[in-house]
Amino acid sequence: MAATLVSTSNAVWGFASSESGLFVESMTQTVSDPHEFILNQYGQRAGFAHNVNSEQQIQVSGELNGTIGATGLLAHTFGTSCTLANTISSLFGITTGVVYLTSGTIGLQRSGWKTVNMSYARYPLIV
Repeated sequence: MAATLVSTSNAVWGFASSESGLFVESMTQTVSDPHEFILNQYGQRAGFAHNVNSEQQIQVSGELNGTIGATGLLAHTFGTSCTLANTISSLFGITTGVVYLTSGTIGLQRSGWKTVNMSYARYPLIV
């Protein structure tokens, strides 16, 4: 059942879409903009260049709801572009780039559900 939001005009509750093969617990998107510093004669930072190697990291985790390699997130492979059901936001200037799987982890525990953690990266110049 969907949540009913009261007195919230721009708040977001939950996920816009379900991901095939996974009950999504969390999805995090992080953007980094490394700086290349120029140093003065004393070795102190005197300036920097940025936007030289920006990247967007996406983390998705949840409980397994399918077969590894079958459909959706569980069918993603390294080196191929990946599509997620939930929108990958255009954050802080990164508006282009293809999403690639960078790591995946399956978790088992004595008493609990089988969990999946997947990491993706998007680089603005790789389209």
